[in-house]
Amino acid sequence: MSILIWPEPGREAGKARDMAGVTWLDRNEQWVILAKGVVVSWGEPPVRGKSLMVKGGQICGLCDAGQVGGSTQPGTRVVDLSHWHLVPALVDAHIHLALGRAADPTERLLRCLEAGIAAVRDGGGREPERLLEAVERLPGVLEVQGCGWALHAPGGYGGFLGRPVRDMAQFRDVLRHLEEMGAFFLKILLTGPVDFASGQVEQGPVFGRAD
Repeated sequence: MSILIWPEPGREAGKARDMAGVTWLDRNEQWVILAKGVVVSWGEPPVRGKSLMVKGGQICGLCDAGQVGGSTQPGTRVVDLSHWHLVPALVDAHIHLALGRAADPTERLLRCLEAGIAAVRDGGGREPERLLEAVERLPGVLEVQGCGWALHAPGGYGGFLGRPVRDMAQFRDVLRHLEEMGAFFLKILLTGPVDFASGQVEQGPVFGRAD
């Protein structure tokens, strides 16, 4: 479970930095997290006077802060963040964790967690097995959904992101490997890269209707 923590106004920035990092909650124990406020719905103000209850690694409800002792089971552990606001963790919907041979997917996953990101959608790379190995080394740390290889036209944009596909026979073969790999979604590069200054792509569609 990943939680972003905001200090109450007026607290020193140094104290905020001291609180940065990741605290691991033992899944075999029950926890209560005291908070200044808990954001339950986006766009709504934090709910005051509530504490977060966690059991088995899952958020199981809110309880009144003043009744923590009476509403929790014996042996429940308490984390005091009563000067901080709790908000849901973030999701990065476009990331490349294993892009480039120098990249360390394990280190990048840990950096995501430290930044308050609890789930990512990986947009592909030439060696997705490196990402799979990193996920296996960190089971349950982050929710990772990836496409494995991004598919592109032979000689076209995307060689650094995945595999070329020249016809349906090759597409079926690559798709079979992606299914075996456990890919969550299919990514097909239909155009060249985007020129963000002009808001246009640098190359038109590389696959036609017949493809």
